[in-house]
Amino acid sequence: MPFVRSPGGYGSNSDHCLDPTLAGAHVLVHLQTIVSSELGPHEFAADTCGNFRASHTARTILDFGDLSIDTRAYHEEWMVEMESAIKNIIELEYTVANMNQRPDITHSGGSPTT
Repeated sequence: MPFVRSPGGYGSNSDHCLDPTLAGAHVLVHLQTIVSSELGPHEFAADTCGNFRASHTARTILDFGDLSIDTRAYHEEWMVEMESAIKNIIELEYTVANMNQRPDITHSGGSPTT
């Protein structure tokens, strides 16, 4: 899912662009709290970010960032709750980072509940 679309730039003038790498890193940190704070210790659920891309080189700040997130749970209602929490986290971090467009969040399906 393209998480962020923003004006890119270079590390030497990072004050003139918005950094999707930083916004994506904040999303990743917050993803780790979904299962522990929203579902409880005795319920099986997991969310995994298997892909995070926001640059090709060390000095370039791209104009987009991509995250691929997978969710798994024992019950369908937990899956719905996790997907809602993920969407809320992405939108919150997008707003905090002052990105100039809405995040493009695409749900491409997933594994059935286990």
